[in-house]
Amino acid sequence: MALGWTDIGRRKILKYLNTSTTFRIFRRDIDPENYKFGTNLSTIMEHNQTNVLPSPVGHRCAVVGNSGILLSSLCGREVDDHDFVFRLNLAPVDGEFSRDVGSKVDLITVNRMQLLALAKLSKDLNTTVQGWMYINRLNNTVTDSSIVWFPKGFPEKLSQIAVSFRDTLQLQPAWAYSPESLMYLASK
Repeated sequence: MALGWTDIGRRKILKYLNTSTTFRIFRRDIDPENYKFGTNLSTIMEHNQTNVLPSPVGHRCAVVGNSGILLSSLCGREVDDHDFVFRLNLAPVDGEFSRDVGSKVDLITVNRMQLLALAKLSKDLNTTVQGWMYINRLNNTVTDSSIVWFPKGFPEKLSQIAVSFRDTLQLQPAWAYSPESLMYLASK
């Protein structure tokens, strides 16, 4: 039996990527104030606070960026019909956008700039227009069933942000981090 391009791609990626140590999701029963981050598998397993993302094998996944290419495409329903939807950088899914990009959010990434903005807001939720717009976007994008992932190494402020989401926004998504930076994979 010949391998399809997805199987070949998966094998190449797995040659360089240990999925158990590159993506960790805090279990929902762990209080964010007690998150313990690990940088190697033995430390991670010792704390027993995280799981890995379930395998998407046999599932239909959609990866939706935020470049604007889907605007006016009317692809929203098609995107939402997938079993698992990955979204990037807190791109909006509400209102007029949902008809083009869908509204389902299973996993959403947060880039460093957004992480720092969230950390600042979580310390001092002031009433600046920009702050409230950001919070409004979060309330329409992130849900309690979402996974929020900061994929660029060890996120020192993730616990603080998760506590703020819970206490201020009444949102309790799952939080994920990468114990190691994934940037080296680009060169591979």
